[in-house]
Amino acid sequence: MTCCLPLGLTPTAFAALSFREQSLARFIDKVDMKCAMTRATRKRQVSARKMPAACLFLRQYLFQKAILGDGSEMVDQAADNVWHNWILHTRDYREFQQECGRILGSEVWLDHGPYKDGAMTRRPGREVTAERFAALYGIDTSRKRHISG
Repeated sequence: MTCCLPLGLTPTAFAALSFREQSLARFIDKVDMKCAMTRATRKRQVSARKMPAACLFLRQYLFQKAILGDGSEMVDQAADNVWHNWILHTRDYREFQQECGRILGSEVWLDHGPYKDGAMTRRPGREVTAERFAALYGIDTSRKRHISG
């Protein structure tokens, strides 16, 4: 019987994680984002068809940001729209960040910030994201349509 690893992590990447990081991956894989999903769909920012992929990408992005820190950049527009809508539910999002910190044993900030002139296509950030997603998930993000302001 084969089990699925959380967040689509590769077996090698999952094995290299600490127990706390593995626990965080399991938590983020199951965290409830229904409030953000409903709002993004209702506002027609993300179609129901694209929602599962957008939520998975957002979960993967937030996990790598939590364990590896800043430096990466959100490169998926649909996932970014879900993230925007989740942040608006401040209590839910704050509790999510606090639980991430509790699991890791240190404070975690998963901030979403504006970029210069609204552009979110900073080359170093895209490259960091591509490297991290390749190592953790075996995913090539270079073909993603990069977000621009």
